[in-house]
Amino acid sequence: MTLHRGVNALEDHAIFERRRDGLVTLRFNNLVSFSQDRDVAGCFGDTILTVRAPVAKILFFNELLPSHPLKGEGEVLVVGGDYHAEARRL
Repeated sequence: MTLHRGVNALEDHAIFERRRDGLVTLRFNNLVSFSQDRDVAGCFGDTILTVRAPVAKILFFNELLPSHPLKGEGEVLVVGGDYHAEARRL
């Protein structure tokens, strides 16, 4: 699943590799919040991280329950770990 996360101060994150094409390898905490909507993710930081999360690591997504408080942001909760991400400044 393609997901987006807005972050500030990308250099403060645990980055293991930084490539010239904008791709980074970084480590997220145990539980990470992403958005399915890139525009919504842009509201949360000056850099958008785009990842392809394996379905096995997805704990929650909008369509999982008919009613919940996270509906508006298209939020997806994902198990953390090491991810390859495209990092693009707004």
